[in-house]
Amino acid sequence: MTPLSGLLPPLPHELVLLGGVAHLLILTASAMVPFRLKWKEALAPLPRLHRQMYMLHVG
Repeated sequence: MTPLSGLLPPLPHELVLLGGVAHLLILTASAMVPFRLKWKEALAPLPRLHRQMYMLHVG
């Protein structure tokens, strides 16, 4: 037991579920960003390695 365990109420199941749903929505939105902003065309002038590094960090 931690010193704060008596002060904090237990986390309701609904909040955990809501957090999971929000996480999935953010994940879906961030996966769509490169397509919606047409990054394939925008990053075309960059060297291949730079494009791959950029997409790796985004995706």
